[in-house]
Amino acid sequence: MKTVKALLNLFEELFAGRISCLAFSYDFPNLMLDLRDDSIQKTLDDMPELCAFYSPYKDSNYDDEEILNDEEFLKKIKPIYHKLKMQMKD
Repeated sequence: MKTVKALLNLFEELFAGRISCLAFSYDFPNLMLDLRDDSIQKTLDDMPELCAFYSPYKDSNYDDEEILNDEEFLKKIKPIYHKLKMQMKD
């Protein structure tokens, strides 16, 4: 449960602008290594891949559609955050 709270806190720090997407993209997958709850792991299943696809250097001239800039990254992870938050209320 401690790890899940730390993951939620990391999401909230990112959304509040207190940490960068770059820092989040490194810290989040590392923190996930401590997860022991299968249902939480399933909820967060896409996060390591999304973090790997994040790049602060993507611009409009970048032709790799899998790479995510800040805006795209935040748009993809917000639903995962909300799902995790709802899961913690159950």
